[in-house]
Amino acid sequence: MKKLIRIGLLSVVLLTTVVANASEKLNVRVASKASKVLSISLAEVTKGETLYIRDNEGVILFSEELEKVDKFKKVFNFSELPAGLYFVETKEKEQSTPVLISNKNVALIVNSTKIYKAPTITIKDNVMNVLINNGSHFDVSIDVYNQDGLLLNNSNHNTNVIVLGCFDISTLSDKKLIVSVSEGDYNFVQEIEL
Repeated sequence: MKKLIRIGLLSVVLLTTVVANASEKLNVRVASKASKVLSISLAEVTKGETLYIRDNEGVILFSEELEKVDKFKKVFNFSELPAGLYFVETKEKEQSTPVLISNKNVALIVNSTKIYKAPTITIKDNVMNVLINNGSHFDVSIDVYNQDGLLLNNSNHNTNVIVLGCFDISTLSDKKLIVSVSEGDYNFVQEIEL
């Protein structure tokens, strides 16, 4: 029993370390309290990682696919954007930092950065598995669409740490599926070739 408790505690410590390291990857800072300028930096960027800024409706206002570098830094001036809620996000190790723009300045919402891990999607023996590491305990929804955008399956899951959606694809004639996973405010979409 003591051995199981020690292994469990070790797992929690390792998971906490991974989350702490991931949260240091994207760093968003207000350049000046009286302006609408943000300084955004990323550490240990992998090739193909994407930095983007979206509004509260999900419209992507800026997107840049990055090259592999130790440190990436960019300054953004939000003075042309209307007041509202925006998000600075990364793809690969998904992280989202909300930014509130007022008429006079830009502000970060304290302790509101969220870290997401992209779902793992595998196909074996005509079954598509969607595995989600839901460490933040959000409600999760998995939608599967055909190539024409027709909803084939919808499943809602509670706030479990690990969510597994299994979908029988043996009867489908489609050559491509679109998988959409909503986890809290985060939405992940991936096309799957069959």
